[in-house]
Amino acid sequence: MEQTVDTKHVTGRRELHFDGMDDIWADVAALDGKELVAAGNWSPAQIIQHVDLIIGCSLDGFDPKIKVPLPLRLFARVIKGGALKRTMKPGIKLPANLSGFLPLPGIPWEQARDTLRGHIDRIRGGELMEEASPFFGPMTHQDWIRLHCRHAEMHFGFIHEKDGGR
Repeated sequence: MEQTVDTKHVTGRRELHFDGMDDIWADVAALDGKELVAAGNWSPAQIIQHVDLIIGCSLDGFDPKIKVPLPLRLFARVIKGGALKRTMKPGIKLPANLSGFLPLPGIPWEQARDTLRGHIDRIRGGELMEEASPFFGPMTHQDWIRLHCRHAEMHFGFIHEKDGGR
């Protein structure tokens, strides 16, 4: 059985701050072509894919079968303002019914990168992210940008260049 890392306690993560989708893309582009490692349980490509899965859903809608328990939805709505302003904390385990947000094992970097670029290009082209979040409820386009930035800051912080990127 593969041992998992308790991501709450990973040290040496990159400290990032993104102001928009272009900043998210710039970080991925800066990592492109480098030999990368990740300090958590997912590969660099899986991290990119996970962040991109949420971006795609904010554009195209979430699977209607996703049912977030009422107590979690109420809690999420209470913390929504803070979640849009502060980098998320690592170590949250998704419930089994949200496994659709988990990345695919073995996804190639190029595939994850290109899918993310496609979503960001759609946003650059004027498409709005206005789908309701299964956690936070109704979201504006600007709310989604802030949430994606906070989400990417946390996850992308686990990605480093091999031998010297930490």
